[in-house]
Amino acid sequence: MIKCRKFNKGFSTLDKLYGLDSLVADKVKNHFEIQKLPDLKKIKISDASLYHSSRIPYINKEESTEIIKLRTRQKKIIIEDLFHITGFDSLKISRISLYLY
Repeated sequence: MIKCRKFNKGFSTLDKLYGLDSLVADKVKNHFEIQKLPDLKKIKISDASLYHSSRIPYINKEESTEIIKLRTRQKKIIIEDLFHITGFDSLKISRISLYLY
C-alpha cells in the first residue's frame, strides 16, 4: 500500500489496492476512507509532452501516444475527449483528471 501511495502521490480511490489480496483489500476499504484528495500539480492536457503524460499514474506510453495523436488531430482537446481513446473509461479519466486538466 505504501508503494502504491508513493507511486500515485496519494490515494484518489480505494477501488483498486494493487498488490493486496482481495480479502485484505476489502477489509481496508471497510475501515479506511479518503478524507482529502492528494494535492497534485496538474498539467494542461494540451501542453503535456509524451514524457510528462507517460509518467502520470494510470497512463502508459502507448496511451500517452494516443493522447498526443488525438491532440494533434483536434488541435484543442479537453479531458472528456479522452473517451474517444480505446481503454479510457470514466474511472480511468476520473483518476487521471487528478493530474491533467
